[in-house]
Amino acid sequence: MTIGNRTDAENALRFTRTNKEFPGRDDFQTIGIGSRRRVILHIPTQIVYKIDVLWNGDADEYGNDSEVRACTRLAGIHQHPDIPCDVEIPEVTAYGFSRPDCTVDTVVAMAYYGDEGYFPMLNGYIRDVFYKARWSDLFEANWRWFEGRLVIIDCGSFYESSRPLCEIEEAVEYV
Repeated sequence: MTIGNRTDAENALRFTRTNKEFPGRDDFQTIGIGSRRRVILHIPTQIVYKIDVLWNGDADEYGNDSEVRACTRLAGIHQHPDIPCDVEIPEVTAYGFSRPDCTVDTVVAMAYYGDEGYFPMLNGYIRDVFYKARWSDLFEANWRWFEGRLVIIDCGSFYESSRPLCEIEEAVEYV
């Protein structure tokens, strides 16, 4: 299943990287800024687009390419013996845009799970459980409680943190 579309992904990239006006600019809103990525919501479709922000040159390790690899491998509903609910890893779609320096900007599209629904008092518990599962970077901004399940909305570090479980280096497939 394809999440989002190429035009909105390109406009999210444009929204993040320039201040220039373009048709539909008001349809986008920044809803998250991390050390490595920005999260842009396309309001009419309720799709988020994640844009890498190169930080110290190591964005690939925890950025969009890593998230696409992790979500491609792990997407779906999972059960864990230490968590009393289902855990969802969302499906994502990668859109690639060529840059003048012959590199590619990867924009990740994912469904929007809202901006509420995390509970800081469970944060330590959830972190401990996922640490045992060798998944890192799970602070409260990276997961949501949605329709009775725990949804991991930031899987950027999952690929690297679970690397021994997956020795094959997959290529990111772009739409």
